[in-house]
Amino acid sequence: MMSRLCLLCICLGTFIGCSNDDDVNIVDGDAVFYTRFEVNGNSYELEAGNYPIYMKTDTRRDENGVYSFVGEFSDFNCFDQDCSGAVRFIFRDDSVIEQGRSNINESLRTGVLPFYTPYDSLLSAVEVSFESSTSKTAGTFDLLWDFGNGETSIVDEPSTQYTSQQGEVTVLCQTTDRDSLTVTSNRLTADFTVDCGVDFTYQFSTGQISALNTQTRGDGPFTFEWDFGYGFMPLSDQPPLDFSGRDSIYACLRAQSATGCTSTRCKTLLVNQNYDIAVTDFDFDTRRIYDVNLEHFSEFTLEYVNEAGQRYSSRRGEQPESSFIRIVDVIDYKENAENIPTKKVTVEFELRVFGSEPEGYLTLESGTAVVAVGHP
Repeated sequence: MMSRLCLLCICLGTFIGCSNDDDVNIVDGDAVFYTRFEVNGNSYELEAGNYPIYMKTDTRRDENGVYSFVGEFSDFNCFDQDCSGAVRFIFRDDSVIEQGRSNINESLRTGVLPFYTPYDSLLSAVEVSFESSTSKTAGTFDLLWDFGNGETSIVDEPSTQYTSQQGEVTVLCQTTDRDSLTVTSNRLTADFTVDCGVDFTYQFSTGQISALNTQTRGDGPFTFEWDFGYGFMPLSDQPPLDFSGRDSIYACLRAQSATGCTSTRCKTLLVNQNYDIAVTDFDFDTRRIYDVNLEHFSEFTLEYVNEAGQRYSSRRGEQPESSFIRIVDVIDYKENAENIPTKKVTVEFELRVFGSEPEGYLTLESGTAVVAVGHP
């Protein structure tokens, strides 16, 4: 259970007695514990002593014997993990030391700390979610997916996983028009374990291609080669792209980046827009899955609980390169109500906190805090 640190137990301008701190005089210039940050452009602020928010401190030890030093802003009467509106700062110890001791002075030192996230851990798999769009209404066609990893599907928005060693695979989305029994296909070859992929949109006018627009995933610049039935070559080297009299063609785009990303997209194109058959395009999103290293030391976690009791944590997902947590100052502070020593820590931060799914995150910007944490 967390203990209240009661030096700043101020409510509506009056003092609240708490443990053995009743004789503390609060005067201008005394320390104030607070955190401030912005979420989606909205300012968020918690200040200990601004009823009902209190500064709570704790120290914990996990199954690996590693201590954590914890400070939390939350309701005075709430002590569970999901106190609505709570913000919790967790600093992990620098090493494993025998029971009753910690490496607090080395762990809480000024400078930038690493995040406790999967970012530096081993990539175990990539989950890919596909979203399809078919030219005819539902019920007039059937889909058959082959993901290139031994799995198949027949739904509009399937998902699958690829291992970290999977490398380049070919995804096939095959569409069968129930009326004409015409079969068309959309094929993507890519390595989903890296940020790589290509697609294109098109337009025809009286049998001739009037527009081609490429879409890429990954670091450019890219070079492109097209195959409209004459073999892969740059668009400038293609023969006249006149397909008058044709209802459809099968075309491919291959993209290569300077960093080694190679991806190919092939699909059935409708030359004649009145040719009433089902063709399918699809897009995809990826989510990286990591084996988290529980033995990482000196790492930081921020937990935020919204007003509905949903907990967000910085450790659930990958932080962008712009994220940081920086300790500005650390000083010894008084014991809390449970006679646990505390440190007063001043930090600056910008980071993401993730909900139950890593793609559901909030970005905390321009963050500052003066927080007390407990330690052995």
